[in-house]
Amino acid sequence: MKKMILFVAGIFVGSAVGVIAMCILQVDRK
Repeated sequence: MKKMILFVAGIFVGSAVGVIAMCILQVDRK
C-alpha cells in the first residue's frame, strides 16, 4: 500500500515539475 502512494506521489511531483519547467522555458523565450 505504501509503495502505491509513493508511486502516485512520484507521478504527481514529476508532472508538476514538468509543468513548472515548461512555464519557465516559455517565459525565457519572451
